[in-house]
Amino acid sequence: MIRNVAELLRNLQQKETELIEKTGITHAPTIGQQYEGLTKSLLEQMVPTELQLQVVSGFVEGIGGTLSGQVDCMLVQGEGTAIPHTSSYKWPVRDVLAVFEVKKTLFSTELNDAHEQLRTVLDQFREYAESLTDAVRFDITASAYVYGQLVGEPAPKLEDVDSLPFQKQIVFRTLVGEQLAPLRIIFGYQGYASEYTLRAGFVRFLRDHDNMIGYDPGAMPNLIVCGDNSLVKLNGHPYFNPLQNGNWVWFGSSTENPLLLLLNLIFTKLMYVTSIPDWFARDLSLERFAPLLIGKGIKTGSNTGVWSYEPVLFTQQQLHRAAEVVDLRDWEPLKASPFQCTLVALIGDGLTRKKVNQIAAKFPESDAAREVDALIKHGIVGWYDDTLVFLTIQCVTLFTSKGQAVVGDADDPRFFEWYGREQRRGVKA
Repeated sequence: MIRNVAELLRNLQQKETELIEKTGITHAPTIGQQYEGLTKSLLEQMVPTELQLQVVSGFVEGIGGTLSGQVDCMLVQGEGTAIPHTSSYKWPVRDVLAVFEVKKTLFSTELNDAHEQLRTVLDQFREYAESLTDAVRFDITASAYVYGQLVGEPAPKLEDVDSLPFQKQIVFRTLVGEQLAPLRIIFGYQGYASEYTLRAGFVRFLRDHDNMIGYDPGAMPNLIVCGDNSLVKLNGHPYFNPLQNGNWVWFGSSTENPLLLLLNLIFTKLMYVTSIPDWFARDLSLERFAPLLIGKGIKTGSNTGVWSYEPVLFTQQQLHRAAEVVDLRDWEPLKASPFQCTLVALIGDGLTRKKVNQIAAKFPESDAAREVDALIKHGIVGWYDDTLVFLTIQCVTLFTSKGQAVVGDADDPRFFEWYGREQRRGVKA
């Protein structure tokens, strides 16, 4: 359903953009207001009215009354302060869920200006978070879950984070920061003409600011839209790829409907703070990305570090070929072998590597190492020291009408959505 919603919004966006272009207005501030107004209208239609959220423009208010630059559009909860004789507001950073910088045309200059504006909001939020006492705790359950899926092992308790290897410390802390901070989105209607030129422009932008504070991947916006193409931060909220040898695919590019990507980012954010429509959590569609930035944490001091990253430099032809062979299948759980089902059933008994090998000997037809890796890749289990443990919230094994065992997380609504669909298909067959 989310794809249908995104497509309806996309059609509306295109029609309204045509109307703006037909007005013949050449006054730059007025043109900017038109595109900002359109973006606000789209955002208002994305968010269910029952959530009692607002879409406003104005200024983000930080600790001590500090103000950001003027923000084109922001999604907020709670209450702000109206600025007399304007339609703008001052809104406390603790209640800001997402901020938007809107550009009619997006190239390097506009990208830099928008990033600087959004980075101010991120700095305000970090200052606010650091001002809180230890008695104030955020719910970071979502980040702990994503850590398990990303790293392939259970998330640490908060008091144990400092005892992790540095690479894992920085991953955990980054995930938490990405979950809690406001979404930061650059929304350009024109500019870079293709996925390839958008990628190249972004890489140049990063290289122009190499080693400068505030230009690391963690400070970058969550989503950069330029026409029909987008760059998305793959920070686990919701999009990610599992780490490979400690390397994190930080950014990807996409030719998916940008409003679909925006919907997923916003609804994931809302899921962490309030109730959301059931249809979002049950959605089985998968978006795919061409990797753009691969990063790795580098320790620089006893308790400090930075993210080092390298761009993935695809040619236009490679991007085109990737788009031609993209797999458009929906999400599905792991179709488990008898060996995998046995591991899942016995995991509560303390499955050490030795025991896993002993069980594997009873399934000579199985490729034990590959099948354990598949369980880890699907986020079902992971290694905790020498023991295999669950990474799911509630692991469940079911059999389809065709006798195929599937393993998944009962806490993931997609699992039962997929299972119900398969059972209905089985009846029709």
